[in-house]
Amino acid sequence: MVQAMHGTTTEFDTPFEARFDFETYCKRRPGRPPRDAFPVPPISPENETLVRERLRKQAETILREPSDALPHPYMVPCKDLHEQIWDNDNFFMGLSVARDHIEHYHGSLLNCLNDIREDGRPIRVHPRNGVPEGKKGCGIPLLAQWCAVVSRFRRDVEWVRPWWDTLVRMTAYFEARGRARRGLFRRFPGLACFPDNDPVVYGRSGAPTADIHMNTWHYREYQAMALLADALGDAGAAREYAGKTEELRRAINRYMWDPIDGMYYALDLGDIPENSSQEITWELHYKVKTFSCLLPLWAGIPTPEQAKRVIEEHVLNRDEFLSEYGLRSLARDERIYNSEPMGGPSNFQGGIWAVATFPVAYGLARYGYREQAIDLAARLVAVYAGDLSANGVLHEYYDAETGAPVMKPGFLSWNLMAIDILENLRTGYDPTDLQVCANRGRQLLGTVSA
Repeated sequence: MVQAMHGTTTEFDTPFEARFDFETYCKRRPGRPPRDAFPVPPISPENETLVRERLRKQAETILREPSDALPHPYMVPCKDLHEQIWDNDNFFMGLSVARDHIEHYHGSLLNCLNDIREDGRPIRVHPRNGVPEGKKGCGIPLLAQWCAVVSRFRRDVEWVRPWWDTLVRMTAYFEARGRARRGLFRRFPGLACFPDNDPVVYGRSGAPTADIHMNTWHYREYQAMALLADALGDAGAAREYAGKTEELRRAINRYMWDPIDGMYYALDLGDIPENSSQEITWELHYKVKTFSCLLPLWAGIPTPEQAKRVIEEHVLNRDEFLSEYGLRSLARDERIYNSEPMGGPSNFQGGIWAVATFPVAYGLARYGYREQAIDLAARLVAVYAGDLSANGVLHEYYDAETGAPVMKPGFLSWNLMAIDILENLRTGYDPTDLQVCANRGRQLLGTVSA
């Protein structure tokens, strides 16, 4: 029973039931049920050392060499998979191991760039038994960001030049298919749904939804295109994409920001005309507090005043996002909140995920909440230390109220960010930050080799 705001409960506070046939799911996938629960150790430096050493070794199990379907070295989300690249996973998972395995991190990106269609549509590289025709879906707009990050690791940007026209086509494809009114981006048919069962998107085929997650990625993608263009010496393109970056930032802050709740929300654009006889000139917020609502912090979109409200009223609120074990993927006071085991798609309606906790921690640090960022990340690192000590593996996500493993033992993917998240936060280094970190002597793209 969810507690009401004033300490009482009513029938309306009862959560919606989460239904998933977990037993049948496990029977179809032998060996996939989660390991037993384990004691979560207190936060300590020993956790960090254990996690760093174990995960560096496990990262070697997910390296794959070129194949007919994937001509460049690449990385997979866990050791049991072969010939699969998931753009969002691979972007994050390589950040902490790129220095040791740059060819595989870079190669994963090259495989994705290689499969962008002539019309600019990106493909989620997911061959079936090596058959290229098995590649499917439309990825998240992040390949320009990935190019920027790889360029920083390689201390070279010239390798991007042959791919520049491909990136331009891809950006134009997303604009043609997804650009909506107010300068925002909508979801469109064929676009991959992530987070998997996000209640404002999942199951809403054809709904005119502009969600925070995708608009944040588009903002960063424009930013990356501007930086890449500048590094490659195309001043005109750099100005164009910098202008688009700023236009989208203003649109997100004007239309997706709710000044009453101090929160970013997805929008129902309401511009499908079939059921209206007059023009729809308004948008309505989907007032569901998912971790996507916090991602503008990671991208640097909010003003300092907006960031303060999001962080202090929501991120650090124990009744909403702050768990003893990391960041809840959906606020605890939402009626659909749960950490139930689900797969195909996986459950982002409450459980603790690395892909939610760690980017938001970087967002906290960006806005001056470094101590709180370290504390947030250290909570999940402690869970990982307990899991590795007890079971020898990590899981896809964890129960937000107990820290117990929920799904998919052996999952690595973005969990690998735990290798250096705490050291990065202590030193003020964000490997996902696309801006020049001049105050720490870290420069991006073409300037690094000067």
